[in-house]
Formats: sequence, structure tokens, C-alpha cells
Amino acid sequence: MKARGKVRIPRTGVMSRGGTADFDTLWNVLASSMSEIHTKNASSLSFEEIYRSAYKAVMKKQGLVLYNKVIEFERTLLRDNLRKKITDLITPLLLPNTELANAMEQENERRVVGERFLSKIRDVWEDYQLCMGMIADVLMYMDKSVVAEHRSPSLYVASMCSFRDIVLRLGLEMDSQASVASVLQSTILFLIQLEREGIIIDRPLIRHCIYMLEGLYETEEEDESTKLYITSFEPAFLDSSRDSMRLRAKSCYQQQMRLHSAKEQIIELGNQINKAAKEYLQGPQPTSNGGQAQSNGAKAPEEQKSPASLQTAAAIKWVDDVLQLKKRFDHVWENAFRKDQGMQASLTKSFSDFINVNPRSAEYLSLFFDENLKKGIKGKSEEEVDILLENGITLLRYIRDKDLFETYYKKHLSRRLLMKRSVSMDAERQMISKMKMEVGNTFTQRLESMFKDMAISEDLSSSYKDHISQSNGPDPKRIELEMSILTSTMWPMEIMGKDSASHAPCNFPKNIDLLKQSFESFYLGKHSGRKLTWQAGMGSADIRATWVRPNGKTERHDLNVSTYAMIILLLFNDLPASESLTFEEIQARTNIPTHDLIRNLQSLAVAPKTRVLKKDPMSKEVKPTDRFYFNEKFQSKFTKIKIGVVSSSGNKVETKDERSETEKKMNDERGGSVEAAIVRIMKQRKRLAHSQLVNEVISQLASRFVPNVDMIKKKIESLIDREYLERLPDVEPASYGYIA
Repeated sequence: MKARGKVRIPRTGVMSRGGTADFDTLWNVLASSMSEIHTKNASSLSFEEIYRSAYKAVMKKQGLVLYNKVIEFERTLLRDNLRKKITDLITPLLLPNTELANAMEQENERRVVGERFLSKIRDVWEDYQLCMGMIADVLMYMDKSVVAEHRSPSLYVASMCSFRDIVLRLGLEMDSQASVASVLQSTILFLIQLEREGIIIDRPLIRHCIYMLEGLYETEEEDESTKLYITSFEPAFLDSSRDSMRLRAKSCYQQQMRLHSAKEQIIELGNQINKAAKEYLQGPQPTSNGGQAQSNGAKAPEEQKSPASLQTAAAIKWVDDVLQLKKRFDHVWENAFRKDQGMQASLTKSFSDFINVNPRSAEYLSLFFDENLKKGIKGKSEEEVDILLENGITLLRYIRDKDLFETYYKKHLSRRLLMKRSVSMDAERQMISKMKMEVGNTFTQRLESMFKDMAISEDLSSSYKDHISQSNGPDPKRIELEMSILTSTMWPMEIMGKDSASHAPCNFPKNIDLLKQSFESFYLGKHSGRKLTWQAGMGSADIRATWVRPNGKTERHDLNVSTYAMIILLLFNDLPASESLTFEEIQARTNIPTHDLIRNLQSLAVAPKTRVLKKDPMSKEVKPTDRFYFNEKFQSKFTKIKIGVVSSSGNKVETKDERSETEKKMNDERGGSVEAAIVRIMKQRKRLAHSQLVNEVISQLASRFVPNVDMIKKKIESLIDREYLERLPDVEPASYGYIA
């Protein structure tokens, strides 16, 4: 039989022999290794050797001693090394409750110093966490045996508590009442407040410091409710936020009250302005003679201030007032708001809204240009003219119905060109150039064609004079003819008179008719295939009238009259002095439209200073039964007399009926534009929902006018009826298809 084996327990004496010396050796190895780890030189260490050394110490019953020595080592490191790295960056500016003398400069300095201080805390904390994790791993055996036997906190927890007590909570030398923790808290709150005020801060840096406070506890048990973030920082943060929000709410309330007060003042001023403007436009207008009545109707029709003239003056003044108002608000915007873009957008929208509230703003702006281009720019420098035109273009930007402005401007321009009333053709072309830059080439195409027609007409008139001189030789009694050849599609023919388009051409005197035929032959010889239609409504004539006085002397006057007035006067050449013509006889012989005939007879027979004809019975109204005689007793101290037409077709504010007619024509033109836009869009898109089609049509036409949705719907229906479009069945939402 074999003898049973025995297990012998080592004697205590053998294990403890030389124990102190052996432990010191083991400790020296461990202390040296921990120093290397904290200085980031751990790459040369043998973690197996470190672990074995700790194991041996525990086996020699020195585990608790080793635990305490490791804790003391860490506390010494924290106190003598790591804490100093942090406290060296604390300046008096970072101490809690520090008053800043120069707020702006010292706030910036405190921000820079504070972020540097937080960066150091973050770096020290993260390095210490990493190192203690490594040390706790290699001393794992010691950690488990001591914690289990003596119920001590783990090595990692104990070291974190040491970091809390030594680094964060010890008093500072410069202020014993303050600590790194209090400086940390006040610095974080200070930076958060800066961000609330709109200053950019390092948010990730603050986030890392908050993580540190969430990783440290008040006790060794590490209960969730004892985190330093919850016990220390969060209450202070909430108090600070509460105070900040209270101050901000108070400031917002005060600003809101100021804005409300300013708004009320602006509304009140606006009401006063609107009331004054309404009273001005509706009330009696001052006359140029200070309100004194003229005796005997002494002024000629063209010199009297008619209601239409007063309305035109009020319209021009409206534009001047708007420009002055804009100038004032631009001054406020530049100086009070420092050209703030948001404020500029609000001003632009507000001006656009209130200008377009006036349905006649497009007409008024065109009259403003008309008045200035006729006489307003006279005597002004090029720079002043440019500023005036630019101001008008500024208002044009705000007007939504630019097509309506184009209609009025074309009408007013045509009269300036045909009547030769423009002060400067250079200014006229400059205006066209500015409009082209603002609203595009399509807008000014017709206007440019009108200038081209006038230039061609001058060349034709000159060529015709040369042609007649070469054909017939010089003749002092020859009638001089100047013609304006207008392209019918480019000119607003309604300026010739409302009824001219619906009546046959007027009957010219024989000698004038021969001259007309001569020019037609000359023109058609150069341009075969074209047709000339004579429009007498906008023409003028210079005629010489001779009166034989009872003493046998003759008196001559050069009369500047309209073409219609010339035709009327020439009827009396072959008529004996005692004979007369009735209104109906004159109309039958001349075929002049009734409206134009009445106006011209009023100028020739009613106006006191230009009564070349006599009217029987004498009254301001012209009736079909009235008779007209040549006025043998006419006298004037002037050799040259301009006989204006009563209610002449000068550029005035339209009457209610004229306005309705313009709106009707404009709606017809807009209908064509809407149809064209619908076809363009559908031809490109092929299929489109109703709402999308409406929006795209509005978007395409917005640069000229804002189309009415009802008009768009009607035009869609019309295009469907004419088989340009079709409704798509069983499609939601309602959609249309293009028929090629």
C-alpha cells in the first residue's frame, strides 16, 4: 500500500520572516510603476510584474497597508501636482461675486481666461480618470480582497473622492472662501449667460466639465441623487436661469410696450395724414390767382383752371408727396436703423401696399413724368434731371400693375411727341433707358418704336420738301407740309379722339386734299403695299387770316389752330360776310366727329379772346341749330395767336367714363396675356394640376400685373372649349392636359 499524501500548511513564521523588507521592495516597484502611469510612460512597464507584486503583498497579509499607501500616494499626487496645474490658471477675474469695472473689455477677458481654466480642468480630469482606470486594473486582486474584508470603497472610488476633496473643494490661497469647485461653477454659469446674450462660446468644453460633475459624488456609495451636478451645480444653474429669464422677460415687456406705443403713434399720424390728404383732394383747390374771380371770362380756355387741370395738379402733387415721404423714411432707415435689411424689406412692402391702395397710382405716376418732361426739367442740370427720373423709377418699382402704367405712359408720350412738347429728347430717351433697365426690354419695345417713327417721319418730311422743290421749283405760296407717319400697332390711336375710329375720314379743303394726294403718291412710291390712314385729330396748322377794316386798312393775324379748326375756318373763305353756316351744315361739309366739332367751334366762337367766328345765339353750349358767322370785328393786339381747343386732348386725369374704358381695354389685353401664359406653361408641362397652373400663371405675369384668379379660370374654360386643353378624367386633384 502506498502511504496517504499530506498537505502541510506553511508556518506563520516562515511567511513573515523578512516581511517588512519584502513589502518595502514590493511597494517601491508599485510606487514607481504608478508614477510612470501618471506621467504617461507606461509603455515600458510589465503589468504582469505589477500585478504579481500586489498579489504578493496581499498574500503577506499587507493588503490593507498597500491599499492605504496607494490612496496616500494618489492624494499626495493630487495635492502637490495636479491641483497646482489648475489653481495656477485662476485669476481674480474668475473668483465668484467679482464686480467688473469695465464690463465690455473685462467680460471678454474673463471669457478667455475662463475657457483656458475649464480646458485645464477637463484635461486634468480626463487624464486622471484614465490613469486611475489603469492602476485599478493592475491592483485588481488587492482591490477585491481589501474591499471584501474591510468593506472599504474600491480604489477607483476612493481616488475619485480624493479628487473631489483635494482638487475641487480645498480653499484657494488668494481667497480661502473660494475653491476650484466654486470657480468652476461661476465660470460655467458666466459663459452660459454670455451665450444667452448672443456671444459665441465653446459649448463642447462646458459639456465635458458637466460630465465631470456628473461623474463625481458626495459620498462613497455613489448614489444617483448625490452627484455633484445635482447637489451643487443644478440648483445654481436653475437660479441663474430663473434670474436671467426674469430680466429678459422684463426687457422684452418693456420693448413690447415701446413698440406698441410707437405703433399707436404711427397709426395716429397715418390717420391724420390720410384725413388731410382726403380733405385736400376732395376740397376746393387753390387757383393761381389766389382765388380772385376773373372778370368777363377774360382768360382763354387754355389758360383757365378747369376741374380736370386741378385734378391733374393734385395727381402730380400726390406723387411729389409720396417721394418726399419715402425720402423721410429712407433717412430714418439709414440713420436710425443703420440700413437694416429686415427693416428695408418691411418698408418696401409697406410702400408697395399703400401706393397700390390708390387705384390711379399708375396714371398719376405717368402724369408726373409727363409734367416734368414737358416743363419740369427746364433749366435743370443733367444730374438734377437724372435724380428726378430715378425717383420716379423708384415709385415704378412699387406699382404692381405695370402694364397699366405702360398704357398711360404710351398715351402721354405720344401726345408729347406729336405736339412737340418735350423739353429734351435726350431726357425722353434717358427715361426709356431707365425703364428698360428696371422692367425689361419687352416693356419699352413699343415706346422705342414711337421714337423710331418720329425720326423716320422727319426724314420723310425733309425728303418730300426736296422732292416738291425739284419737281415744281420754288413757290412762296406753296403750303408746307410736315407729316408724322405712325405705325398703327405701336401707337395708341385712341388719342386721336373717341369717335375717330368709328367715323369716315374728314373732308379736307380742295387745296389741302391735293397736297395730301401728292404726299401719298410720294410715300407709296417709296413703300409700295402700305396704306396711309389720315388722322386729323392730333394735327395743327398755321394759317394767315386777313380782316378789312371800315377805313380800308387790312389787319393780318397768324393763327395757330388745330387741323379741324383749319378745315372749319377755310369754309368761310368762299362765304359772303353776311351769310352763315349752321352746326349741321358745317358737320355735313367737313365730316368732323361731333365731339371734336363742338370743341373746336367753342374755341373759335365762344372763347372771348379768340372769337374768330360769331355764334347765334351766343351761349357757351353749341347746339345743332346754332349758326356761325365770320367775325368781321375781331381784334387782337397780338400778331400771332394760338387758339387752343376747349377740353383739348392734353394729358389730364381721366374722367370716370374714360377710366372705365381704359380698364375695359386693359382687361381685354390682360385676357390675351393670361391665355398666352397658360398655353406656354401647358405646352411645356403637358399635364398640370389646377392649383399649380394658376400659381405658375400668376408667377409668370407678376412682373407686369397681378392676374385675377377668376380671369384665369375663365381663360382655362375658354381654352378647353377651343380644344387647346382638356380635363383629365379620374385624376385628383383636378388637372388639365395639353392638346398638341
